[in-house]
Amino acid sequence: MIAYKKREAAIPFDSKTRLIGLPILFSILLMFFVPLLVMGMIAGISFLINTTLGTDFPLMKAGQVSFMGTIQMILMIVISAFIIVKISEIKIADLGLSAVNAFSKILIGTVSGFVAISAVALLVNLIGGVDTVFVFKPEYIGMLLVGFVYFSFQGTYEELIFRGYLLPHFSKKMGIVGAVILSSALFALIHAFNPGMTVMPIVNLFLAGVVFAVVYYYTGNLLIVGFAHAIWNYSQGFIYGSNVSGIKLTETIFKSASTTDNILLSGGIFGFEGSIATTIVGLAITVLFIVLIQKKK
Repeated sequence: MIAYKKREAAIPFDSKTRLIGLPILFSILLMFFVPLLVMGMIAGISFLINTTLGTDFPLMKAGQVSFMGTIQMILMIVISAFIIVKISEIKIADLGLSAVNAFSKILIGTVSGFVAISAVALLVNLIGGVDTVFVFKPEYIGMLLVGFVYFSFQGTYEELIFRGYLLPHFSKKMGIVGAVILSSALFALIHAFNPGMTVMPIVNLFLAGVVFAVVYYYTGNLLIVGFAHAIWNYSQGFIYGSNVSGIKLTETIFKSASTTDNILLSGGIFGFEGSIATTIVGLAITVLFIVLIQKKK
């Protein structure tokens, strides 16, 4: 928690406008307009290459989880981090990003994310929500590797916005409890139009926001929560073959198919994150970190 307190103290503002109002506005701009900017940059590069070389370079034809989708995510992180540092008048390290012990932090996040989603996968099978079967084919390897890199940046991008940027701004003005609630509500809100959205996915997305917030509060390290988030998404989709927040992936190691009409158990078309299994695991992780936080105090 000491590291997190340093992140909070580094923010040079005190007003409600600079700590709550403007960060919410800027986060909306970052989430919606930076992707458009990056897509425009990629389209421009595609046009220049095709015009100069007379080729049909397929930069804009790739799907979301693709090589170019990964390039887009990398650019989004770089541009967003640059904007956040400038408007918040802080350093990149104040966002919880540091090269010091970076590999160990990434490893902790990777293992934690995989263990958490594996617990969900096991539980949703045990309660009869899905049946998971092995479907891997050698030709899937390329997409499995691309997907790993893509989700590594995608998860870290969302954590940069909601935990690295918003959470310490909010907590400096309203305290950590209010900050966790508000940032988690906003996190759930940006996923509101995903396929298969019902009450349970909304609850679980809010809970996921709480989980990542308490982990970031405890560790103060964005690489840990970024890769925990990333590997949760990657493993959910590419390893266990569940839809990821309503998004379907096909070239997976396992395939988890619903065995019941009860979407409370299976998660429906939203995937594991729509199941009560995710609620149980999320609550368990939250309680664990609350206990750890209280012990540190």
